[in-house]
Amino acid sequence: ENKLLATRTVTKTWISPKIIVQKSGPNEGILGEKVVYGIEVSNPGAADANDVVLQDMLPDGLSYVDCTVPPTDIQGKTLTWKLGILPKDASQKFVLTLKADQVGLWTNTAEVTSKEFPKQTSSVETKIGAPSLYIVKEISPSQEIRKDTIATYTITVRNTGNAVAKDVTIKDQVPAGMQLGSRSK
Repeated sequence: ENKLLATRTVTKTWISPKIIVQKSGPNEGILGEKVVYGIEVSNPGAADANDVVLQDMLPDGLSYVDCTVPPTDIQGKTLTWKLGILPKDASQKFVLTLKADQVGLWTNTAEVTSKEFPKQTSSVETKIGAPSLYIVKEISPSQEIRKDTIATYTITVRNTGNAVAKDVTIKDQVPAGMQLGSRSK
């Protein structure tokens, strides 16, 4: 005779890591200047993540300068960091400094992979512009100037580019035989 002697219920909960990458950076930059991005890789999951690899694929208009955590490998425009194990509830932050080499709208993308979790990506678009200064110098009166006559020079500076011109300095030499009387901005 078959008698049921005991019953048992088993519940198994699967736990796994959850890898997240967040990239931050400026909306705009200036040709020839540094552009700084932030990258954070985190694991808010319930288990450690193994074989974590972060890659940043640089667009054509930006080039690598420096990072607070140097890349493990650089191949062309791809920066790679082999992070190894990222414990649960842990994160790692990077400050990536690039140089703006070309004018344009550039998308900078970071991606992270691990053994247990699918690839995750995060991107920032940065518009790189360039200032273009146009300078005109005019004199009044425009005819011949005689001794002890006041001449007024007007210097006009315009930025016809698509980015702010920073730290602009204008130098103008006073012609021989003349002396500076007054000036205004």
